[in-house]
Amino acid sequence: MDVIKGSELHVPDAVFAWQLDGKGGVKPLDSNEIIDSEHPCWLHLNYTNADSADWLANTPLLPNYVREALAGESMRPRVSRVGDGTLITLRCINGNTDERPDQLVAVRLYIDERLIVSTRRRQVLALDDVVNDLNEGTGPTDCGSWLVDACDALTDHASEFIEQMHDKIIDLEDNLLDQQVPPRGLWHCCVNN
Repeated sequence: MDVIKGSELHVPDAVFAWQLDGKGGVKPLDSNEIIDSEHPCWLHLNYTNADSADWLANTPLLPNYVREALAGESMRPRVSRVGDGTLITLRCINGNTDERPDQLVAVRLYIDERLIVSTRRRQVLALDDVVNDLNEGTGPTDCGSWLVDACDALTDHASEFIEQMHDKIIDLEDNLLDQQVPPRGLWHCCVNN
């Protein structure tokens, strides 16, 4: 594999560009850094930002198919092997304020042994768990463990939402058995209380 230099991953409007330190933490990516499997990089982009879209369209670091998928609108979950890496699209619960949680948000990623490129349009709150762990020095140490941690966080957020919905449904059933009429807008009642 060719060497990747930090300067090749410079995207001014990136959500962040970090280098994993191999010990569970991160540091901001420096343009002089060499990216390798022991010190991989996580580049997180909002593909609707101009510089991010331009980098995705033009970077020689990613195959054309990957660049198009990372910048695309497809939300269909998938996993595809592409050369030495893997292209993954995952969907997760929308935890953003004032948005419906049933309108899932997508995170698209390309991952190989030295590089993680993740893209999104709307904020993916589940990734904040991975970010917090990395900032505390208790996060993933390499690309493989990053993927496991990210999937765990996405699953945890979905499980929490399902548990909350289950509790609300039980409350509604109890109210109906007690002949209490629930307010109009059952969905509103379930997700906003």
